[in-house]
Amino acid sequence: MVALLAGTITCVIGATLGLLAGFLRGWVDMVISRLIDIWMAFPPVLFSILLIAVLGPGLVSIIIAIVVIDWTRFARVVRAEAMAQGAMDYVASARVAGRGGSGSCCARYCPMSCRPSLSC
Repeated sequence: MVALLAGTITCVIGATLGLLAGFLRGWVDMVISRLIDIWMAFPPVLFSILLIAVLGPGLVSIIIAIVVIDWTRFARVVRAEAMAQGAMDYVASARVAGRGGSGSCCARYCPMSCRPSLSC
């Protein structure tokens, strides 16, 4: 139960941030990418021990520690895939046809970009 809940929350947070960074690009991508780089600079084992020490023992603390440590992996995979999908011809033709903004993100980027994160 802990792994399922932590994995689901991690996937949702990481996929959301990765999709935002890959779709919006510009300063949003730079901020999210730097946040991921800074977060990944900390050793995960020491950081999780620190989180458990601060939050106290329990299942909720373990779930929070797993989510805080692992969301970056999903965000990087989804960001890379969203940027690759954004360069595809079908996205360019959708923009030419007038389909842009959040409709394009939900209809085209999300299904194609989030698929690799499910295999992480």
